[in-house]
Amino acid sequence: MVLFSTFVCLLTIPAELLLFLHLATARNSTNDTVPNYNSGNSVSYIQDISPSSTLTVNGSEDEFDFSSLVLDGEDYPKFFIRTRSLRDRYIVVFKANATADQIASHYTWISNELSITGRKFHQRIFRRFDRVLNAYAGRFIRPFAYMIAMRPEVDFVESDVVMHMNEIQYDAGYNLARLSHRETLTDETDSVFMYDENPGLGVTLYVLDTGIMVDHEEFQPDRATFVNLVLLSSNRDRAGHGTHVAGTAVGNSYGVAKSAHVVGVKVLNDRGSGSASTIISGIQYVADQHANNGGPSVINMSLGGAFSQSVNRAVRNAIGQGVHVVAAAGNDRGGNACNLSPASDPSVLTVGSSDEQDRIAVFSNVGPCVDVFAPGVDIRSSWNTYSRSSRTLSGTSMSAPLVAGLTAYLVAKDPSASVADIQQKIKDLATKNLLTGIPAYPSGTPNLIAFNGYHDTSEEDVQEHY
Repeated sequence: MVLFSTFVCLLTIPAELLLFLHLATARNSTNDTVPNYNSGNSVSYIQDISPSSTLTVNGSEDEFDFSSLVLDGEDYPKFFIRTRSLRDRYIVVFKANATADQIASHYTWISNELSITGRKFHQRIFRRFDRVLNAYAGRFIRPFAYMIAMRPEVDFVESDVVMHMNEIQYDAGYNLARLSHRETLTDETDSVFMYDENPGLGVTLYVLDTGIMVDHEEFQPDRATFVNLVLLSSNRDRAGHGTHVAGTAVGNSYGVAKSAHVVGVKVLNDRGSGSASTIISGIQYVADQHANNGGPSVINMSLGGAFSQSVNRAVRNAIGQGVHVVAAAGNDRGGNACNLSPASDPSVLTVGSSDEQDRIAVFSNVGPCVDVFAPGVDIRSSWNTYSRSSRTLSGTSMSAPLVAGLTAYLVAKDPSASVADIQQKIKDLATKNLLTGIPAYPSGTPNLIAFNGYHDTSEEDVQEHY
């Protein structure tokens, strides 16, 4: 009788409690690694990081370990392990209808749980989000992450995927010329860029990337700002990628929106890698700035990684708040852009690459998630070596800022236009049926090359490149 009663009691123990008992007693019983960090005497397991604050961490511990990746994906109810994700790093997303009391109760619950198991398993919340995503990100071993996913107020939990810049290096202002000509460029037109005066005036263009070199001549006088959201990273663009991208978007000689203000939001480290959660913090930073400061805002995302529902939802929510978002299609040599984030989200303006002969670039992703193509082969723009330096790169990272600059250019001409209006205008203006090399698979690749709509020239509206 005693044995039967004990068996019945075990059957009635909630699944969460069984998981908790597993966490409290196990010593790395899963395949997840537990880092051997030295803990101090006092540890805070929930660390709020405001995007506008100075970034600090407890001790010398970095937020991410890019040397340990989960390569294969797995799906469970409300719990998703994405391909190429960071081991033991998760993003927890609350349900859209979760109340403030439910969310507050959740944070109280997890704070209590981490006070018991946090030190043993080095678990911690690193970031909390609210404006573009009701969510948080942190380090948890897999059983505890699954336990979080089973909470009724949680919509889903997914692993924090690796994001990276989309650039291919080669060792040239034809991209600007192509933007202002209907026909394929010739020797007479490949160095002439035509545009209306004060392009991008009043628009703030945010480059979510490796940062930018704010004192580069391309961004003078005083049109550039730097914000660092990467933990334990230098307050400068050491990779150069962000500086190059910003130059194409707004540079004095290399850029489209030459009168726009540019903010280099550093979300990738000095090697050009980052995480989905850091990307989301960058999106939230822009949404906060847009809400607080007003005025048109454009985000350029010359980056991407494996599909992330969290990233896609964050960009979708930012767009819903009036922020324009342009993303690179990715460089998987004809891969489907619908497999990547943020390129896969239908609300984002996704840009593929073409070359000077209006062929789809060999490296460019394609498919129905691409909205428009723009030059991305052998693009010269600003570099981070010194204030007048430049470099020639190729990639969809070079195509996206051309269209982001075009977005700023068009928004400045019609500040009251909605995101949907500007996206549709870019598609309507685009040159049709000149692009070649469109693959049969994946189907649905558009035959559109970005065009700024310029028709009548005047002396002040013409820029020649030599």
